[in-house]
Order: sequence, then structure tokens, then C-alpha cells
Amino acid sequence: NFHSLCSKIIKTSGAYSPKYLGIDEILANNFSVIEKQYYENEFFRKFYSFFKKENENKYNNIFLSLNDDYKTVLYIIKKLCSQGIFPSSNGWFNEGEILLKGDLEKYRERFQKLNIPLYHKTSGREIQNKLYKILREIQKNSVHYDYDINGIILGLRGNSEITDTIFSDVSQNEIIAFVRHIYHSYIIHMLKKNFLNYDFMVMFCFLTLFSDEKVRTNNLFEYIMVDEFQDTDEIQFQLLMLLAKEIKGSANLVVVGDWKQGIYSFRNTTIENIIEFSKRLSVFKQILNNEKERITFDVSEEKITKLIFENNYRSSQKILDFSRKTLICKAKEEEEMNEEYIIENFKKPLVAQRNLEDLTEIKFYQAEENSPDSEIELILKKISELVINDKYKIREFDHEGKRVCERAVKYSDICVLSRNKSFGLRLQKKGLESNIPINYKGGLELFASQQGILVLAWLKLMVNELNMEGWIPILEKERYQYNEIFHFQKILEKKEKNLFESNLEKFLFRLKDSKGDIIYI
Repeated sequence: NFHSLCSKIIKTSGAYSPKYLGIDEILANNFSVIEKQYYENEFFRKFYSFFKKENENKYNNIFLSLNDDYKTVLYIIKKLCSQGIFPSSNGWFNEGEILLKGDLEKYRERFQKLNIPLYHKTSGREIQNKLYKILREIQKNSVHYDYDINGIILGLRGNSEITDTIFSDVSQNEIIAFVRHIYHSYIIHMLKKNFLNYDFMVMFCFLTLFSDEKVRTNNLFEYIMVDEFQDTDEIQFQLLMLLAKEIKGSANLVVVGDWKQGIYSFRNTTIENIIEFSKRLSVFKQILNNEKERITFDVSEEKITKLIFENNYRSSQKILDFSRKTLICKAKEEEEMNEEYIIENFKKPLVAQRNLEDLTEIKFYQAEENSPDSEIELILKKISELVINDKYKIREFDHEGKRVCERAVKYSDICVLSRNKSFGLRLQKKGLESNIPINYKGGLELFASQQGILVLAWLKLMVNELNMEGWIPILEKERYQYNEIFHFQKILEKKEKNLFESNLEKFLFRLKDSKGDIIYI
């Protein structure tokens, strides 16, 4: 994957990559990666508090407006990093400030497109009349006002007379300076602590490949294939281009993905990478070749082959037709949706390769009362019906698509998705009371945390000190190298006790002495 490849490149060739941002710190090859977002939130919070104390007078107004919302600042940093906008000691890497300030013409175009009357239909005339009377009264009693009264009456979203003023707001310079300062300082802070997050790992890999021709040449690939391409961001796309080897003027770069899955917004991904693939190739080639030619292969439209997969092997045609229609259903009244774009890019539903129409049922159910208990009762009733009623069947196929058998529905075939943890737990409790076996999964964030993983590891070792699954997270936390952990595993396989004299062993003995205080359930 991207991150393991980036880790490999910077560990072998990226020690001095921070210098491209004007940073004197060395990127050690034994750095630790902050994997969990909640852990980085706490890490950044401490850094933010220190940065605020050091720079409170310099950015007083910004800190007041932020009201200690450090998570938003961290989000901005990571978002900029994913777009290839990096801070340097005296500005922005590779003219990144231009991207920050934006394109005035595109801004005007976007503004005009969005600034259309909301009340252009007959049903909106009554609202217009009421607004007109209210706003005229406000105007009579107001000496100064900075809104466009006629625009509001028409339902416009903004005052077109001040669009350029908004774009050129001088206050943005102070905000950009603040973001650059805290962004750059956070990178230095992480390097000093010998930490990286995934975003900075990709950033340093990109900086190395972009700036060092020798490293770039040594890491070129003749064939590159990327799955789930809709889950990539701008900097990952550019990274791919730097890794692609030119062969007779072309590059063998294959991307596979589904733009419709872009709704998940994994990390800072952008579905434009896949829906505007050819356009982005040209734009990124221009960016990457700034001041020096790095990308030499042809990225013109005629060099790109687009294959559309139209067959589906999992669902019935009824489900496929229904799922396409859901794309143009608004989740909220105020949601904006480009229906024409969806229809243009998804002209017809996928084609089912298995005949499952007689087993397909799509229905909407509503509980009698608007309460969790009423909903749970409805769900449990439906589960019982699926298992007991003979009309419901499960049809199984082999790897060649041939029918193997048709059987009754089991409880284990049924999955219920809930929006929150409490509903899932209540459903489980009520189900067990009704003799319906329900296994609840999820909501165990505690044991996904670094602290939770270490607690579980120590508990495993209290039961069996030769359990390698228990030792691995502990040794990694103590920053043992892979070869040391591998050697340790070989010793364990020989079932040798008293593995080594260390504080870890002493701590394990202390835990075992307290073993009687642990309650087993």
C-alpha cells in the first residue's frame, strides 16, 4: 500500500528530506507512526497549547476566534498536506501559496453558479412577499446595512457586488501566515519526537522523489496498478506519477475504482482523482514539472484507455436498479445534488449475472411508535419471520457461478446495522431475552487504542508468558527493531523461559503476583 511503500523509501533515502522544507532535523529511520486519530488529537493538543503560549501575542485575534478548537487546526494541516501544500521555513514549497489563495476566475464562476434564486418557483412567491415586507421595515429603521436587500428577496445566497472583495480579503494573509507557522512547527515537533503520521510519511516520500533525481530514478516502476483509486488524494496521485517509468513516451499506470464509493471520504480523499483522471494527469504534470522536467511520458487524452465494468455477480437486478435510483435521492432537503452528472456518468444500472429475482425483496418498514423499543420490536419480529418462514431462502453458488444449494435462512445470515452503539446493545439485550441469538460487534474503541492493546497484551502474558501475540505490541512500543523481535520469536518457539533480564520481565512478574486480584468472567 501507499504508506508501506513510502515508509520503505524514506527509511532508505529520506533521512535529509526535511531540508527541502528548510528544517535541520534528520528523519531517523526508526520513527514511530501515529496510527490512531484520537491519539494524534491528544498529541497535537499538547503541542497546540505550547505553540499558543509562545505565539499568543503574535496571533491573538486568530487564537480568540479559534477558541481552542485545536482539532480544526489539525484538520486543516492534514487537508493541506493531502493536497500537496507544504510549508517551508520562509514560505511554501513549490509555490503552494498560489493554491492556497485560489483562482479568481474559477471562484467567480463557482460563485455565479451557486448564486441562483432560491424562490424561482410559484410556491416561493408567498415567501418572497413576506421577506419583502420584513426587509423593507428593517431598511427604514437602519442607517447602514451591508446586505443586498433585493438579492435576499429573490433568495440569492450572496451579494455579487462584493465577490471580488471577499476573494481579496487582506485578513487572509494573516491567516495564511498563522497556518504556515503552526504547520511548519508541528512538523518540526514531530521530527524531534521521532514521530510521523501517515500524511507526513507520504509528504516526506514525495519531497524525496520530487527533489532527488537519483532516488526517483532508483524507484521507478514499469507497471503500477492501484485498486480503490477513489480513496486516493492529490499528493498520492502525484506520487504515483513520480514512480511511473516512461516507456516509449508512455507509462503503464492502471487505476481501478468506483467514484460512487467516494461518499465515504476516507481520510482526505477526493473522487476527482478518478472522475477527472485525464484532466488531473495534465494538471499534475504541469505542477511536477515546475522549474524542472520530472514527468516525460505523454498524458494526453488519446493515450488513456477507459474500461467500464457493467456486470455484477453479487446482487439481483432489482437491487441494482434500486441502488442506482438511491444516488439521486437527497438525504436532506437542503442537500445539493448534481443529478445530471450522476445520470451522465452512470447511464444505466449494472447488469446482474445471476437470476435472483424470486429471492429479492425491498421494503421500507416503520415502527408504530417513534421510539427505540418500538423499532427494536419491529426488527426482532422481522428476524424471526426470515428464519421461520419457508418462503425466504439462501441460494449458494460455487466460484464458477453454478448453483450449489438452496437452504433456509440462518440467524448468522442476517445483519442489522445501527447508527449508534446504544441502539445495537439494546437490540442485543432484547434479542437474547426473546431467544434470538444476537452477537453485537463494534463500539470497542477502547481496545483499539494503544493503551487498550497494551493492557490486553499484558493480560495475555499473565496467562502465558510465551505468547508471541502478547509480546509483539509490547516490544514494538519499546522500539525494538524487526530483526530483534524476529530473534525473540525464535527463542519463544523453543519454549525457553526466563527469556531475558529486563524491566519488562520484572514488570511481568509483578503483574503475576497480582493475578489473584483480577476477576475472570
